[in-house]
Amino acid sequence: MCEVKFCNDEFTVDKNYHFIITLKLQHMFGIFHFQGYRQLGFMEDSSIMKEKYYDQAVACVKDYVLPAQIKLYQSCDGNLDRVYGEAVNGNGYFGKVIESGHVYELGYEKCTCLKVLSGEVTDPEHCECSRQSILYILSCLEPDSKFEVDVLETVLRGAEHCRFRITKN
Repeated sequence: MCEVKFCNDEFTVDKNYHFIITLKLQHMFGIFHFQGYRQLGFMEDSSIMKEKYYDQAVACVKDYVLPAQIKLYQSCDGNLDRVYGEAVNGNGYFGKVIESGHVYELGYEKCTCLKVLSGEVTDPEHCECSRQSILYILSCLEPDSKFEVDVLETVLRGAEHCRFRITKN
């Protein structure tokens, strides 16, 4: 652990680059620091991010994307290796099996978020909405399974594609 001081406010940063605010920041400084840390790869606590984006993610995918994913999943006999190894590839999406039965990669050839495409949203943090939508879809497909989804790269973070790593525990 190390401590960083800025304008008499303290942060604690652990070896995994997670940070904890130990004193409440003034609102103006808080915005500056959160934006700065996000650019360096720091993210808010996952429970905070879920609370912030989960409902939006569900609303975005429940009517069209979820039914399409359920149909795709069923056509692959509930086999995620087939879903991500064969079926997802095409129509702007790509998938890959990293470790059979356990680790997958899902990507979009371009950002598909209407808020981003319209210019309404430019903050890379908003990609958490995509992460939450993937988690939601997977929880609908396999309600008894546990999944983790990591953002690997996104267009809003400067990459050519959006890519996510899915781990089935």
